Amino acid sequence: MKTGFVLLIFVLMLGTSGCCWDCDCDHEFQYSGIEGTIMYGEGECMPVIVEEDREYEEYNGTVYFVLRSALDSLGENDFGLIREISLRKEIRDGKLNAQLPPETYVIMTEEFYSFTPENTVTISCGEWVEQDFKFWQCTSY
Repeated sequence: MKTGFVLLIFVLMLGTSGCCWDCDCDHEFQYSGIEGTIMYGEGECMPVIVEEDREYEEYNGTVYFVLRSALDSLGENDFGLIREISLRKEIRDGKLNAQLPPETYVIMTEEFYSFTPENTVTISCGEWVEQDFKFWQCTSY
C-alpha cells in the first residue's frame, strides 16, 4: 500500500513539474535567451561627456540578470542579496549568449548597478532576443 501511494505521488509530481508560468511546457525554455554584445566604458561625468565622444571596450567580467520584479519590490530589502541570488554569466570579449527563463531582467555588471530602460530586457517563452548593451561608469561627479 505504501509503495502504491509513493508511486502515485511521484506520477502526480511528474505531471505537474516542469511547467513554467509563461510557457506551455518546459521544452520551450531551451529556446529562450539572449545574445548580443556588452560594451563598457569609464570616464568623467562632470562635465558630461556626450555619448558620441565616449570610448567603450568589449566587456570582460560577470553580468547579472536581476529580476525586474525583485527590484520593483525591493523596499527595505538588501540589494546585494537580490544580486547574489540572480542568474549570472561570465562574459569574455563582450560576447553575451545566455539561456534564460521567460521574465523581465535588468542587466547589470559587477561595476555598474543601474535600473534603466536601456539595460532592461524581456524574454518571452520560446524567444531568443538579440540586444546589445552599453555601460558607462562615472569616475567623477
